[in-house]
Amino acid sequence: MTSIFTVDAVNERITAEEVIKTFTMDKVHFGEYDETEIEVTEDGAFELIHTYSYTSASEEIDVGCLSHLAIGTADFEEVQEITVSLSESEEATDSTDEETEESGSEYFLIKSGEQYYTIADGELHEVEIDTLCAEDFATYGFSDIPASEYLVGLESPEIFYWTDEDNGKILTALCTAYHYPSYITSCIDMSHESILGISLMTAQYSSDVMIQYSLDDGENFTDEISFYDFLNIDTD
Repeated sequence: MTSIFTVDAVNERITAEEVIKTFTMDKVHFGEYDETEIEVTEDGAFELIHTYSYTSASEEIDVGCLSHLAIGTADFEEVQEITVSLSESEEATDSTDEETEESGSEYFLIKSGEQYYTIADGELHEVEIDTLCAEDFATYGFSDIPASEYLVGLESPEIFYWTDEDNGKILTALCTAYHYPSYITSCIDMSHESILGISLMTAQYSSDVMIQYSLDDGENFTDEISFYDFLNIDTD
């Protein structure tokens, strides 16, 4: 910033020191945050990550092929939707122009914690299984990919897919969920002797953003207040 002084005469030495500083927090000048919970959008906005993907792994079983899909939700405050899909594995042979043979048997089971579940008559039902084997799928398994409504209410649901074919399939899941409130921390250095206070605070934001601030280098923080109330604090 440039200052221009116009005078007719100066009889004494004049010293002028002007310090104006703007503190900014955006996608270029960002604070500290957990990148596993918060992302910066193309528009430069901080946003909670809310879409997570999971892929199954093959596991040993006495007969057939088993795919195990584990969906960890313990760290989420809210799980809105879990969409599961099934696709051919890399080992599966490509289909030919000839008429394919009828596919073999395939079943699903669900697990949460130590409890297994099946779906019957549109509801989840507990089933008693000690060591998972192919016979359990024939006895308790269900044939349709489980819908989101059966999974979102379970903590860290696991989905097991079994088939008697030589090549298994891959389960994938897209989970729409939100972490517990996550913090972005930024330090505004106002230690220069020329800085006497705050003249103006502005921000662009959406949704319910809450603020806590400290005036003693992070030793103590205020209670949470809304961003609107924070921007309208009397700075005098």
